[in-house]
Amino acid sequence: MKIDLNTSLKNNIHENSLTKMIDNPLENQVMQEYDNLYINEKFEEHCSDAAKELAKDNNLNPDYYEPFIEFYIEECRESDRGYFFSDDKYIIDLWWDHNKDLYETKTPYMEIKK
Repeated sequence: MKIDLNTSLKNNIHENSLTKMIDNPLENQVMQEYDNLYINEKFEEHCSDAAKELAKDNNLNPDYYEPFIEFYIEECRESDRGYFFSDDKYIIDLWWDHNKDLYETKTPYMEIKK
């Protein structure tokens, strides 16, 4: 039996193109979703760490850490800059202005005893 090299090459090309057509793009899509989830997780972790540091540096009452951190993360997501760069207490005051009606205290800050 004589095998024609051209026919063999054509069949090989044909098989490769079939393989390419059958390749499922779902794997790439799933990997992209995993990458996006990872990036989002790291972004939230970074914002959470920044909020905790800001809360500690400005004597925010520890009872308010969690709600403040949630607020801070949401503000980071909505911010054009991605997250806040300043270390001033403006964002704590903004959080308090939005949420002070939920609490009985007059201030979100710890009382500093002298």
